[in-house]
Amino acid sequence: MVESKQSNLDWLKKRCPIRPKKWHTEKVLRINEIENYRFYSRNSTKTYRGIISPLDIKGIQYAYAYNDESDITWIDLLNNLKRFKDIRHSNMTHEELIEHAQSDYNESRTVSKFGSLYFTTTGQHRMTLCKFLDLEKVTVQINEYTFDQEKFNAYQARKKFVKQLLDRGLISEELLESEIMSFEHGISLNIRGVFIMMGDQIFDGLINLYDGLSTNKVLITFESLIYGKPSTFNNDVRSQSDLLQFKYFLRKCKAELLSDV
Repeated sequence: MVESKQSNLDWLKKRCPIRPKKWHTEKVLRINEIENYRFYSRNSTKTYRGIISPLDIKGIQYAYAYNDESDITWIDLLNNLKRFKDIRHSNMTHEELIEHAQSDYNESRTVSKFGSLYFTTTGQHRMTLCKFLDLEKVTVQINEYTFDQEKFNAYQARKKFVKQLLDRGLISEELLESEIMSFEHGISLNIRGVFIMMGDQIFDGLINLYDGLSTNKVLITFESLIYGKPSTFNNDVRSQSDLLQFKYFLRKCKAELLSDV
C-alpha cells in the first residue's frame, strides 16, 4: 500500500541513495525564461536521437501542468508529478526504477535544446526520475532550436543606438524589446515628438553627424529655408543621402536641447 501522506521524494529515498543536491531546490525554468529566448528560430530546428546528461535539463515545456501560475523547484515537481502514484503502486526496486526511467514505452522521452540547456517535452516522470536517480547519461529524442545570431546582433546594435539617443536627450524613454524588433531592417523612434524610421545601417553615421553639428543660428535659419518645409522633410532615414537631408532636423533638435540646459 502507498502511504498517501508520504511525499514522492521520501518514497524514493527509501529505495535509492539520494543525497541533497543544490539543483534539488533550484527553480524549474519555463522556456520563455531562457536568456535571449526570442532569438531561437522556430523555423530552423534539427531533430535527432542523442545522448544527454539529465543534469543539463533545466526546465519543462508543458508548463501549464505544473508551473504555469507559480514557480516550483525540482523537489516540488517530483512531489507533484501527476502519474507518479502508478510508480509507487508498482513498488519498484532501485534497479527497476532505473530501467523504467530509461525506457521509452509508447512515448519517446523528448527534450527541446536551446544552446546548452534542455527542456523536457514528453516523458516528464521518467526524465525527472533520471535526474533524481543521478543517471549520468540518457538517450532521448532531441529537438534543437537554432540561435539566430544575425537577428541578435541587430537587436544589440539597436539597443546600443537607443541608449545613445537617450544619453543625448533625443528620445525620452527606453524602448521595450518588442518595440526595438518590430521592423526587420530598422527601428521606429519618436525623436522630439516626430516619428522617424531609422535604417540599421545609419546608426553610427547619425550619432557621428549629430555630435559634430554646430548650433549656429545663422546656419539653422538658412537650412530652415531649404529643409524646414513639410514637403521637404524626410522621416524615413535609411541611407547616407537621407541622413544629409535629415541634418537640419538634428541641428534644430540639438539647439533646442542646449537651450533647455
